[in-house]
Amino acid sequence: MIARALILSVLFVARLAHANGDEFYRFNALDGKDLASQVIFAGIIKDADGRHLNDVKVTFSIEVASNYGPKTVSYNAYTNVAGRYRSLDVASVVATLEEVAITVDPAQVQITATKKGFTLARKFNRSPARQKTGVIEVDIEMAKQP
Repeated sequence: MIARALILSVLFVARLAHANGDEFYRFNALDGKDLASQVIFAGIIKDADGRHLNDVKVTFSIEVASNYGPKTVSYNAYTNVAGRYRSLDVASVVATLEEVAITVDPAQVQITATKKGFTLARKFNRSPARQKTGVIEVDIEMAKQP
């Protein structure tokens, strides 16, 4: 009986710790040493009434130099049930996809959000303008399409 209770409690705690992959979205889950050289975008997406929107496709795009001239590199993230999203490190994605090393200025990265029945209404950059690395917080408001 005690063994069964112990197993059930361990399974319950494990489920809470990783429900919906939620640990991924916590800023303090990121390794602080590595943040000094990374550019990661994170935030919350809500509708005009303040309700969190899940399964919103968030696209990050940046123009990089290539052997054939400028090229736009894009990749996606999706919001979870709490409306939160987080990108991968932009420079790491570009290095993986294009085999090009770049230094990323967060202002160069274009962020768009799409969800059926909604349009992007506003973006709120909650990070200081001088912040060039680490987690850049950008919240997004979406409006219902008529």
